[in-house]
Amino acid sequence: MEIETVATESADRANSALENLDVTVKKFRERIKNDLSSMKASSDRVQSEVLQMGAQYKAAQELLTSPVMERAIENAERMATALKAISELSTTKITVGVFGGEK
Repeated sequence: MEIETVATESADRANSALENLDVTVKKFRERIKNDLSSMKASSDRVQSEVLQMGAQYKAAQELLTSPVMERAIENAERMATALKAISELSTTKITVGVFGGEK
């Protein structure tokens, strides 16, 4: 009978250990499932942001290389040259002449 008691106790402990293992595995699966869902959601957000950034960079590149921007840069360079010339003037003389018309 003693062997039967020891065997029964061992079997009960083994069943209890299996039940504990099953609970642990279920918790692990739930946690992993939640982590995988979070990782997928983060990945989707990152991918969406990267696509948006790519589109915005392309739009900026098109604007910066457009003929409108080239003209704006040329105008700015001309204005800078004119402002430099104006700032280098030391004195300015203005002569005003008034001519009367013949009657």
